[in-house]
This record gives sequence, C-alpha cells and structure tokens, in this order.
Amino acid sequence: TKFRFFLASYGDIVFLNLVVFGVHLLELISLFVVCLCPVFVRHIGNWAIRFAERHKWMKNPKHWREVVDVQVQEFSDAFKRAANDLPSMGLTLLVTMAQLTCLYIIPWFVLRAFGRDADFLECLAAGSMVQMVSSAVPLPGGTGGAEGGFALFYGPLFGSTATAGYLVWRIITFFAPTLLAAPLLGISSNSSVSLYHRWMRLTRRESAAATIKGSKAKQRRHLSTGRFGRRTAVSVDPQELGRHKDHSKRS
Repeated sequence: TKFRFFLASYGDIVFLNLVVFGVHLLELISLFVVCLCPVFVRHIGNWAIRFAERHKWMKNPKHWREVVDVQVQEFSDAFKRAANDLPSMGLTLLVTMAQLTCLYIIPWFVLRAFGRDADFLECLAAGSMVQMVSSAVPLPGGTGGAEGGFALFYGPLFGSTATAGYLVWRIITFFAPTLLAAPLLGISSNSSVSLYHRWMRLTRRESAAATIKGSKAKQRRHLSTGRFGRRTAVSVDPQELGRHKDHSKRS
C-alpha cells in the first residue's frame, strides 16, 4: 500500500507528519466547536480565567474576559452568516481543494520535465507532507522547512537532479508568485466597497437586465399572438353597428 511505501522510504518522519495532521485536525474541530457552541466555549473560557486569576497566573483578566465574551460570539456569528449561503461555502471549498491540489502536484510536472517517471498520487501525498513540514517553520515561505522537506520526500525521486528540481519547484511555488505580485502592492482604491460587494452588485445588475429582456420578449410574443393568432380582438365602429341593426329591422 501507499502507507507502507512511505514508511519504507522515509521512516519515522511519516509518523511525525501524522502527528502534525492530527494537531491540525484538532484545531479544525476546536474552531467548529467555537462556531457552533459559543455559549459552551464562553463558559469554559471564563472558568479558565477565574481559575488562573485565583492562582494569580494572569495579569489582566479583564482583557481576556472581553476576548472570550466578545470575540468568540463575533466569530460564531460570522460563521453562521456565512453558513446561510451553503452553495458559496461549497464552491469555496472546491476551489481551495483544487488550488492545493495544483500546488502539491507541481513536483510531478517537474519530474516529468526532467524525464523521470513518478506516481501521481505519491507526488500528491509527498507534496502535502512537504507543506506540513514547511508550515511548522515560523519563517517567510517556510524557509528551511521547505528545503528539508523537499530533500527528504522528493530527493529519492529526483536522484542526481534533486538540486535543479528544487530550484525549479521553489521558483514556481514561491519566488515567481512573490515577484509577480509585488507591483500589485502599490495599487490602492478610493472606494470602501469590497470586491465581494462589487461582484454582487454586478450580478444583481445583470440579473435585472435579463429580467427586463425576458419581459420585453414576452410582450413581443403577446403582441404577435394578438396580431396573427386566432384570438385577435376586432374593433367595431358603434355607428356602423347601429346602421346594420336599422337595416336588419327594415328588411
């Protein structure tokens, strides 16, 4: 299996990555608890503050009470507002997964460019492990952790071309996006409206335009039906109708 392959190839570092994955999973579960059970979290937080205050472990308990009472509730309210639009959340999840997949699979393309065969899923799993190692290093771009993780997980796959492969991978994933995005740092806007609200305003405008076009098309179809259909209304002159009635009586 893939797990046995990674265990045989990389040794106990695989278990370290599993521990890191477990820590991230606990963080995710904790965030969901904060979002869905804010009252419970506030009770636990205030109890911990009282306990620390009783033992004089906390210098400013008032500040931390405000953090627990206010920020926890604000975080929960923001999550619930976002959860009201499930399609948007699902789309965001899919886009994020696609983005991470593209990021993790770049070494596979680099390997193919160097003429080396590699398993797609193995490169994808190795990329996620490199990312976890990089995130554990508190430096910009995971400097140090990225190099070590790449050498550890992709070194056996690249062989003698590991250094060149690392340079290509690092340029694509970090240096090139940073340099290309640097000119955008000077862009500013005088408007306080966010891109999200601008997009929603544009989509509402397009929806309203489509509704107007649809109503005009219905009116044109109605007029054409009234002009050429079977139920066409015929206008009659009242004087002509009166003369016709008089002629009928005389006859």
